[in-house]
Amino acid sequence: MRLNFKKIVLSLLPFTLSFTSAEEVDDGAGAEIVIFVNKDGNESEYASAIKTFNDYQIPYVRKEFSKDGYSGTFDFLYKDGQARFSALVFPNGRVTFRGDGDVAWKSTLTDDQWNTIEQYARDTQARIVYLNEFPHELTCTQVYNDYGDNNPGYFDVVQTVEAAEGTSMADEINELKMTTEGIHHYPAVNNPKTPDCKVEPMLYFAPEMQIYPERTYAAVTAERDGLEMLAFYLAFGDWSRASNTLNVIWLQWALRKDLKQIATTGDTTKTAFGKASAADKTTTAGVLLITLSTIFTIFVTLF
Repeated sequence: MRLNFKKIVLSLLPFTLSFTSAEEVDDGAGAEIVIFVNKDGNESEYASAIKTFNDYQIPYVRKEFSKDGYSGTFDFLYKDGQARFSALVFPNGRVTFRGDGDVAWKSTLTDDQWNTIEQYARDTQARIVYLNEFPHELTCTQVYNDYGDNNPGYFDVVQTVEAAEGTSMADEINELKMTTEGIHHYPAVNNPKTPDCKVEPMLYFAPEMQIYPERTYAAVTAERDGLEMLAFYLAFGDWSRASNTLNVIWLQWALRKDLKQIATTGDTTKTAFGKASAADKTTTAGVLLITLSTIFTIFVTLF
């Protein structure tokens, strides 16, 4: 299922798009990672990923898409007829922006463009990583409690993040006793509308008895229609020690290799995890609640 913007039922103000090309920032030859970001968005939404790339000198390519749309091709995914990237990373929702006036949140990319990206992933076995994601059918999940006026603050409740059995560095993650303090998060469960999906938990939110009496998904791997995806249902911030630590975990999953094979600093996944988890958490933004822009897109397209 793909986001279908033709089905938006809200009354939208008419507007005209002037299409532009995507700007590419190439930070290293031979990069296996491409990160898709909204050029007109808030850089804090993907600062955590960029910090990790810089800390361990990991080459990457950043593609910036304007809210005015994209009229170019996706030939940048290839070089000399060969696939360039093994990991496609979406750190700020689905390259979303908010329109003028009452125009809902929506993606810079069209349905056809999303289909092109997904077909590349199928053809090349590239893996897709969604950070700051909201549970929905596209990743085979749904939110545990419906979002609405009757449950304000449910997604700000502080919960402990626990690693599922089999997750890389599971013991080390659990020893850290990571929490969701200061960030929005969206506890997820399996979506009954996607029975053909294969969903495996990577991280859980521990129960919070008054609101979430059972363990829920914090991150899952999902296989759907030939795609391999990893979705995190919590916001990432470069000031958050938990975020910087989890970046190391998803990098290993996305590239199917230890960090030492891509980090020019020579760090392994284990040593990088140790450094990230030992770093002091910045307190200047400690009370910031990062809102997931994806939530607005999902409401106007799927419900």
